Amino acid sequence: MANKNTSPKITWDFGTAYELFVSLHVLDEAEFFGIRPAYAAGVRSRIPAPERKLLEEVFSITGVPLKWLSKLPAPKDAISALWALKQIPAAERLIKLYGADEPQTDEKHQKFNETILRITSEGKWNNEDVEFFLKQFHKKHGKIKREAIESFLNWVSKPEELGEGFLSAMQAYYQAFFEEEEKRVEPVLRAGLERAISLQSQLSFEELFLELS
Repeated sequence: MANKNTSPKITWDFGTAYELFVSLHVLDEAEFFGIRPAYAAGVRSRIPAPERKLLEEVFSITGVPLKWLSKLPAPKDAISALWALKQIPAAERLIKLYGADEPQTDEKHQKFNETILRITSEGKWNNEDVEFFLKQFHKKHGKIKREAIESFLNWVSKPEELGEGFLSAMQAYYQAFFEEEEKRVEPVLRAGLERAISLQSQLSFEELFLELS
């Protein structure tokens, strides 16, 4: 019989590749994270207009590819993440980045992946697809507009163009902002990880979770 008091196992990971994507998400949701909208807009304005438009229409919906990032080898910094992204054929980048070709046990997620793969393969989408994604993304993004879903699906239906554009956009964001930001946050993140590991031996899982939240 399993011990119900067994604490969950914690696996620690480190790499500024996470911060590359997370920082972009924070800028996209500036008010939610307590960032001044003017500051966030100023950072985004450093990205060339075509790449900025793509990120607004795609990344604002897809979000941070945590599973893909977790599988990257050390040192897991921004440059190594961009290099790994470049190694994926352009037409497969969205699929590989968000695991759309991986089997899912959950029926909802399986349909999500199958729909992405079909649109990518056929190069077109329909009204049923829009309604499906509206329903799925509404839970994550609140009152998301139909036009936003249609713009996203337009990109999905052009996988080669999306793949090239997304890599270019992430490179532009790195050069315009994150290259310097990475130097600032890396020691802070490393110190935070060391503190968390130290606290793990002193606190229960629940106490540690609350302390780090």
